[in-house]
This record gives sequence, structure tokens and C-alpha cells, in this order.
Amino acid sequence: MLVFTAFQTCGMIQNIVISSMKDQYENYNGNGYISLAIVYTAFALSNWLAPSIICAIGPKISMLIGGATYSLFIANFFFHETWCLYVASCLIGFGASLFWAGQGNFLTINSDSDTMSRNSGVFWALLQCSLLFGNIFVYFKFQGKSEIDEHTRFVVFGVLLGISFIGLVMLCCLRSSRRESVDVTNNSGTASESSGAIAEFNKAVSLFKTKKMILLAITFLYTGFELSFFSGVYGTGIGFTKRFGSDAVKYVGISGICIGAGEIAG
Repeated sequence: MLVFTAFQTCGMIQNIVISSMKDQYENYNGNGYISLAIVYTAFALSNWLAPSIICAIGPKISMLIGGATYSLFIANFFFHETWCLYVASCLIGFGASLFWAGQGNFLTINSDSDTMSRNSGVFWALLQCSLLFGNIFVYFKFQGKSEIDEHTRFVVFGVLLGISFIGLVMLCCLRSSRRESVDVTNNSGTASESSGAIAEFNKAVSLFKTKKMILLAITFLYTGFELSFFSGVYGTGIGFTKRFGSDAVKYVGISGICIGAGEIAG
């Protein structure tokens, strides 16, 4: 919740902020859409390696490493160097694979077949509270502004960076588990008994080729399009709609709050 209060808020406003930075700094040519494309390309590719890394260092350390890359991405907005944006985008894509795969592993080993659905629902509701808190803050900071000036940018991203650091500290407080996995599907025949980094990669490839996973991939593809739209395109479209007034960027926060309310209710 805390790490994503920082990141999801950052993702929703980054196109607006980058547009203002291009007007303020002559040599800055960052592009928010290219940045997000790099993030999710690196994320998609790195997900194939994440199980092997998690097998070697465990889910808790994986989440800490991944969470640190989220903080680095937020910190890049204190600089007006185009290469900083794109390097940070690549790093967070890799870190996100560790963060999310590690989270899934951690949730699984601390659940059983009776509690998995409940724990997943509680986790998701708490995660999406981040959309409420971060966007309420953005709404008030962006009020009355047609362009995001340097001072406002530093204040907003300074607060977001601080929140992400608090999230990392709380990740350190997660309990460690000696179990590597737990059967939550009551279908032990689908898993190989072998373990290790290479075995985990082979399991991922084998799982992808199963009929159920191929069918699920259609749903995964849809959620990918939906996520890219609400997290990057929709808010940007609102912020650039001048008929909403000269300070239309404040409505990006309102949009994020409403999206979060829907996510939590669901």
C-alpha cells in the first residue's frame, strides 16, 4: 500500500509532469508513454527470470530489492536528464518482476487452500487504498496550476519518495517463512519435485504451455490493456482537456480516487 501510494500516483501524473519539464528545461526530451512502454516491456521479460531469483534469495529479499527500484524511479524526477527517466524505467521493470512474483510467493506460503482467496482479497483492497491517499494529496497540490512548476514537483515527489521509503521499512518487518511453497490448488501432480533456479525457470515454461494457462493468457492480455489505459492514458487525457479549466490537472487526482474506490469495492 505504501510503496504503491508512491508509485501508482507517480505513474498517473508522470505524463503531465514530464510535459511541464519539457517546457522548463530546453535539453529535456523525456516521454511518459515511452517510459511506461520500457517499464512494462522490462517487466514482461523479467518475469521469466523472477522465479529463479526468488528461489535463490527468497521472497522477502526479492520484494525489498524490487521495492528499492520503485524508489529509484520516483527519485529520477528530481533530475531533468532524459537518460535518467529511461534507465529508471528499465530498472523498475526488472524490480517489479521481483516485487510482484515475490509478493505472490510470500502470500502463497503464508496461506492455505481455505485462506488463499480471502488473503488475496484483503491484500488487493489494501493495495488499492494507495490510489486514494496518493491522489487526494495530488488533487490539493495541483489545484490552481496549469503547469507543474519545479517547486511543486519537488514537494510532490519528495513526499512520494518518503512514503516509498516507509513502505520499504515495513517490508523489512515481514516475517520469514521456512516453507518454499504450499499446495493451494490440491493438484500436486502439476508441480515438479525438483528445485533450484534452473528448475524454477523450467517450471514456468512448462506451466505456460498448459491448456489452462493459455486460456488464462487471454484474460491477462485484457488486464494489461486495461491497466495501461487507466494508469497512463486516461489520467493524461483528463489533465490535457482544457475545457475542464486551466487547472485541469487537479482532476487527475479525482480520477485516481474514483478508480481506487472501484478497485477496493471490487
